[in-house]
Amino acid sequence: MRAYQPYFGKFPQMINESQADYLWDKNKENPGLTLDIGSYKGLSTVISSLAGNKVWSFEWFKGLRDLSEHDGAFVDVECTTDKETFEKNIKDCGVKDKVTLVEGDCTETIPAIIEEGV
Repeated sequence: MRAYQPYFGKFPQMINESQADYLWDKNKENPGLTLDIGSYKGLSTVISSLAGNKVWSFEWFKGLRDLSEHDGAFVDVECTTDKETFEKNIKDCGVKDKVTLVEGDCTETIPAIIEEGV
């Protein structure tokens, strides 16, 4: 059993179990730092953290924007969450010490981080 599996289904997620397994495998194959862009309620952050990586989670807590028919299944999905829910899920799954939350629009926060040389 993979370490994330007890948490799968404990809170709403945007990925299925096959995608979760793929994410787990890729994090195990590539140790170090994972950037989780659009972290939602934190499942992908939890998976990456439990696989051994430090994770920078980028989330603005306002859901998806500018959706079109090209977005498929996500068009009719409520994708918003709040910071408190995300932080609770991270804490409850025991990975808070491996996660850095970067709050804001990733089109602004990522370039700012790169410019700072972080």
